[in-house]
Amino acid sequence: MGASSNFSFPPGIGIQDVKGCGTSGMAALDPDTKCIIKFPLGDDDECARCDHEREIYQLLELSSRERPSSLLKFHGSTSHGILLDYAELGPVRQFLRESQDLITISTLLRWARQAAEALQFLHENRICHGDVNCTNFFLDQHLNLKVGDFTSSLVGSRATPQDFQEDISNYGSALYEMATGHLPYHTLSEDEREQKFRQRKFPDLTNVHLKSLILRCWNAEYTTLVNIAKDINIACTYPILQQSSY
Repeated sequence: MGASSNFSFPPGIGIQDVKGCGTSGMAALDPDTKCIIKFPLGDDDECARCDHEREIYQLLELSSRERPSSLLKFHGSTSHGILLDYAELGPVRQFLRESQDLITISTLLRWARQAAEALQFLHENRICHGDVNCTNFFLDQHLNLKVGDFTSSLVGSRATPQDFQEDISNYGSALYEMATGHLPYHTLSEDEREQKFRQRKFPDLTNVHLKSLILRCWNAEYTTLVNIAKDINIACTYPILQQSSY
């Protein structure tokens, strides 16, 4: 279904404010609040995904657990869409592709920790992200990572143990992309990449930072984000590990 012919931007928003488009519509910077407003274009499916994402954020606001700063902050909603923090540097994937150099090991470790903390918070609240990848990790102006985009998330009994395990496996692939600047098997099609992983044929990790952690994610040796966060903190604490491909 295409966008509604009655589509119009939210009040005060114009085409010049648009920062990106996705499966739930557009994301634009509100010049008054300096927040991102995500809004559907009128497509019924987009409206449903936008409503679902708003419900996820509202559930997280009710959590009694401490909210990590690496979760994209929710500022409420309007009749037009949801309001979120503005991550000035955009998605991690875009940043990696536009950068001429690989990120430093200290930046990699910080991003790994920040992503793990946000995903751990989701899992502890029985929410499976459902689409963990570097397009849904965003960077603020200080190069801090923020996890967002919950249009594919599963809640409560709808999320199976396999769904949570897939989040962890995809987290490993996101770390690989951060460390190397490209997707696993980036020269293959998406279907071919998925087939490789189903066959447990993983990319060569020689000289890839955090290779042990990445491989354990892919091999389902981690069952929770808690242990991943612990291992990342160990790597952050001991400089000798930062000089190796731990």
